[in-house]
Amino acid sequence: MKKNFAVIPVILTLLVYVLFCPAEALKASLNGLMLWFYTLLPTLLPFLILTNIVNSLDLGSSLTFMIRPFTSVLFCLSGNGCYILLMGLLCGFPMGAKLCGDFLRTGRISRQEAQFLLPICNMISPAFLISYLLTSMLHRTGNLLPFLICIYAPVFVWGLFSSHVLYNLKEPIKKSGSTEMHRSNTPGFSSAMFDECIMNSFEIITRLGGYLILFSLLSAIVSDFPIFSESFRCILLMLLEITNGAKVVTTSTLSEAMQIFLILTGANLGGFSFLAQTCGMLNGTKLSIGRYIMEKAIISAMTAFLCILLIIQHIEA
Repeated sequence: MKKNFAVIPVILTLLVYVLFCPAEALKASLNGLMLWFYTLLPTLLPFLILTNIVNSLDLGSSLTFMIRPFTSVLFCLSGNGCYILLMGLLCGFPMGAKLCGDFLRTGRISRQEAQFLLPICNMISPAFLISYLLTSMLHRTGNLLPFLICIYAPVFVWGLFSSHVLYNLKEPIKKSGSTEMHRSNTPGFSSAMFDECIMNSFEIITRLGGYLILFSLLSAIVSDFPIFSESFRCILLMLLEITNGAKVVTTSTLSEAMQIFLILTGANLGGFSFLAQTCGMLNGTKLSIGRYIMEKAIISAMTAFLCILLIIQHIEA
């Protein structure tokens, strides 16, 4: 009962909103559904299917042989860890969490390496950052380098620090014999395996759609709540869900500098929607969510500092 105490008010609020404000609830649900159908489904589903195939065939280390020397020196990652980092950064959330969970459950990375990777590879993708947040929401089409530095430089710096100091990772020892034995036990490609990869991908994408709809409802409740000031409402919405939050922030009367600050900082923090989906991807792994939140908060604090230093000062000047 104690574990459910914090969830009960949220569930009751959603029920009351759906029952007594059906028109507004329908609009919010449709908004979440459209975001899922037009944004999440076409961009994420192909990556989910392909990464499931790669995981089933155990091809992670083989696909990253060119960049593994660099990641081994910088972050002391194994071949599979290098693959998780690369795919998490390129494909975006929640691929980082999914791969950390999948590879940890199958014993292909250690718990320590998975915990290290989780906050630095489970983040928004460059495609979503550039096309949606920067171009569509903030209408930035010129020099995007300062924005990219604000997002990715803190991830790189924190990765260097945490790998060598916080987690004290060591460069993995190559064990060619055991690796070859493991690969020899890996099943080959088959239609049954392909079907399983597709069905698993649809299960994950459907689950993410459910999260998006629920948090769209919560965002609508916060937007309609008359007590909150506009600035406080924008902060809450960015903490709840980035996609809906960014829309509200960019249509508010907040200054351009404040809009950029909230969106970039919120993008690296992730919000409660990302956190809920991350927890779903990590079921059964026993990775520390508290440590994940702490590290994401540190990364976003560095993003906030760089945002003030590189962008906001020039805008206000």
